[in-house]
Amino acid sequence: MHDEHVRTLFHRIGDGPPLGIDPRDVISRGRRLRARRRRLAVVASTAAIAGVTMLVGVVAGGEGQRPTPENLVPAGPTTTTSVPATPAEPSSEPPPSVVNPDGHPPPVAT
Repeated sequence: MHDEHVRTLFHRIGDGPPLGIDPRDVISRGRRLRARRRRLAVVASTAAIAGVTMLVGVVAGGEGQRPTPENLVPAGPTTTTSVPATPAEPSSEPPPSVVNPDGHPPPVAT
């Protein structure tokens, strides 16, 4: 081949593919890939949680136990009593249920 032939051939090819790596392109592709993987992880986690929840519901019986008419107790009136509060006078004696470990009542403060 002559030089003219080679030049013509290379002229037809044009610039060709890029010969270097563009850092901006690499960063943008990495971000897109990371975002895609993150979305996939969220979708997979959500599907797994939903699946486990449904499985537990099916295994546990779904609806649970319904009360039968024999087990039902009708509601009745409630009774409340009100006792008027009387102010108690302070006592210097301890209550009779309070005793020391040796069986004697504690000393009274004077």
